[in-house]
Amino acid sequence: MYLFPALLLVDVARLMYRGARLLAPGVFPPLNLVKVTGAVLLAAYAAVVIYGAWAARSPVVTRYEVTIPKHAGKYRELNVVLVSDTHLGLIIGRGRLERLVADVNRLGPDLVLLAGDIIDDDFRPFQARQMAGVLRGLDAPLGVYSVLGNHDAGSDDLPMFRAAMAEAGIRLLVDEWVAVDDAFYVVGRNDRSHQRASLQDVLHGVDPSRPVLVMDHQPDRLEEAVAAGVDLQVSGHTHRGQVWPGRLITDRIFEVDWGYLRKGNTQFIVSQGWGTWGPPIRVGSRSEIVQITIRFAQ
Repeated sequence: MYLFPALLLVDVARLMYRGARLLAPGVFPPLNLVKVTGAVLLAAYAAVVIYGAWAARSPVVTRYEVTIPKHAGKYRELNVVLVSDTHLGLIIGRGRLERLVADVNRLGPDLVLLAGDIIDDDFRPFQARQMAGVLRGLDAPLGVYSVLGNHDAGSDDLPMFRAAMAEAGIRLLVDEWVAVDDAFYVVGRNDRSHQRASLQDVLHGVDPSRPVLVMDHQPDRLEEAVAAGVDLQVSGHTHRGQVWPGRLITDRIFEVDWGYLRKGNTQFIVSQGWGTWGPPIRVGSRSEIVQITIRFAQ
């Protein structure tokens, strides 16, 4: 997307140079200004692409500390690692996934949450490269949980993807909840690109005196989580625009396209994602792993 503006500027420079020579012959020497301008612009374009590729492949760890004023059984504090939008497939393969698993495990998580878009639409590369076996290496004593993103839910091989998640030891939550050690709840919503139950219906049977953690791939209609009494909701999807100026668009579409937001008693954390969709570059965003320290009532 940056090549077109660069070439356009080269054409503009060429026209300006020709016009200047016609208006003031002899003033402008017959230097090949267009070639110089083009070389500079293309060098700048190459630098942006190289930086973008580095930013997409060099994840940062973003840390948050949140307090939930509810008792969580024997737990006073929880180390949660959130990863979203891995987009595993043809472009992001087994080698990068192995590095991700190692990076997550180094953070020593109690709980790992995968907030959707695990695969990049097509399940076949994920299967052929045996990536479920790599995901099995995620080490979290309280479990690894996932939800569907729009790219997962739209796959023609969704039943096989579900089976692969089970093979990887990952609990895929689709409009359902699980009580973890009878201390707190992890709730997973189906992606809003497909038919799904209301959050109130999904939470049927949940004890509201216990902490409620929700995964919803797209950070949309946040007021629904607030009305349902959710304590913390984590999301991804936005990529924070991934490539500038996309960030300006996601900032207008979503109430929070990256970072932390509190509405009433509900806290929201949105990741800009670990992987990429389309071109494997990031400009104005970074590949990200999120570490959340949750403190409960004493």
